[in-house]
Amino acid sequence: MGLGRYLLTARAMLWLHLKRAVRYKYGLINWGIIEFLYMAIYMLGALAFAPRSEWGSVSQYVFWGVLAWTLVSTPTWTIGNWVQFYINMGLWEQHETIGASHSLFLSMRIIPAVIAGFIGSLSAYGFLYATVGGNIALGANALLTLVFLLWLVLQATIYGLLLSYLSLLTSTPGPMLDVLNILLFIIGGIGIPVAKLPEGMRLFALFTPYSHASELVRWSAIGIKPYLGVMGEVAAGLLTTIGLGLTAWIVRIKAYGNARRNGIKGIGRM
Repeated sequence: MGLGRYLLTARAMLWLHLKRAVRYKYGLINWGIIEFLYMAIYMLGALAFAPRSEWGSVSQYVFWGVLAWTLVSTPTWTIGNWVQFYINMGLWEQHETIGASHSLFLSMRIIPAVIAGFIGSLSAYGFLYATVGGNIALGANALLTLVFLLWLVLQATIYGLLLSYLSLLTSTPGPMLDVLNILLFIIGGIGIPVAKLPEGMRLFALFTPYSHASELVRWSAIGIKPYLGVMGEVAAGLLTTIGLGLTAWIVRIKAYGNARRNGIKGIGRM
């Protein structure tokens, strides 16, 4: 596929996903609020076990942890699980016929994920603001914070695609293959700074890509020193992101090869 045709295809896919996001805007709002309600359990727990005098500082990393979590958890459903709809609607065959990229189409499902994550995080901000009774920092260095948040989105997109490929390969819904999502929030350095984790959990977190980007988000937003230092987190984050990308690429080759050799199979329901 030539560059011009590729860009034209990408534009058409982008238009489709944006159109669908607008059409289902109330569903996205509902999804974002439900995401916030789930996270409210964590937020209330964190505040309940902290002295009231420390609520202001605790609410800072609670908010950024919630924001990071919403960005990395929603692609499990919007990308990883959406491949079931993609196949059932016959889009696989259509895109195969015209030589369009399945990965590009599925990756653009990050759009509703980011929208829902933004709504959930905005709700969390309002909740913490009302509870703590003070302002919550929105980023000491807004530009760097945005860069590191986008890095989290990139990692989540790759992970969502990995689940899609595994789902295609095994005919199993993406969420049933996702055994790490909630685990990563608890002991993966997303909801809690790596330095505050027990030693065994800390070692696990350092081998996951999300922890490094999350550490850098906290550093740029509220000044919490990264566990490995800024450059150490950047280096470790790049290595783990590349490792995640290579894993997704290998599984993609196997999944596509199997589908083209044996035919596409429907993905079972949960």
